[in-house]
Amino acid sequence: SSATEAGDCSETYDGAPTVTLRAAPDAGWVFTRWGGQCEGATLTTSVAMTAARQCSATFVQRVTLTVSRDGNGDGVITGEGINCGTDCNQAYDFGAVVALQARAAAGSVFSGWSGDCRVSNRGGGADVTMNEDATCTATFQRRVELRVNFDGAGAGRVTLDPGNRQCSSDCTNAFDMNDQVLLVAVPDRNTVFRGWSGDCLADPSNAELASVRMDSDKSCTARFMARFTLTIRKAGTGDGVVVAGENNDIDCGDRCSAVFDEGTRVNLNV
Repeated sequence: SSATEAGDCSETYDGAPTVTLRAAPDAGWVFTRWGGQCEGATLTTSVAMTAARQCSATFVQRVTLTVSRDGNGDGVITGEGINCGTDCNQAYDFGAVVALQARAAAGSVFSGWSGDCRVSNRGGGADVTMNEDATCTATFQRRVELRVNFDGAGAGRVTLDPGNRQCSSDCTNAFDMNDQVLLVAVPDRNTVFRGWSGDCLADPSNAELASVRMDSDKSCTARFMARFTLTIRKAGTGDGVVVAGENNDIDCGDRCSAVFDEGTRVNLNV
């Protein structure tokens, strides 16, 4: 004889036959093992009915984890059975705790998790407890580069914020997409700052300040001009006055030296 039952059940057999049992899990469930006086982990098992027997079948619910990527950057999500990129869905036993790891590709940065996952203390990691179907999303943002060029014979530095970074010569720094970067030019002694060019926007109220929105790779140039001192010395037994500079910076007589930017052509008049 044969019987098909869901839930606890019993069946009476005459004589001492060998009874074959077959487990048939419903959709969304998986059979894991036989118990009691039946053994094995395959779907079928046999029991000899030489006496009353008791067998149990264990079924575990299966739930699906779906992971996805968001943002304008690139990266992969890995976990047990997941490599997304390409493999972004996996079924797990009910109650399983799944560890996920987000890894940004070169030129991108991982910026966070959303959905049903819980951020872990692993860098870029998250965990999800599979008590039901779940979804998790990792966001990757593209990194963009700001090139700062130095022009002129003078010396100085440029500070960049966010990050409080400093450059004293040509440099390249990476920022998150759409960061608003503030640049500050700080000239050294005997140097004067003479302005910004390129993609940055100078502050109209403070020439040493500029800003740039990092919606793509950008380039800014800071011009530092060296300052040199011109000194007039009069010789001979006579008397006279030497005047030099567009604004009469030197009037020697009284003022016999002045500081000029590199490359300035100074006319001297006696």
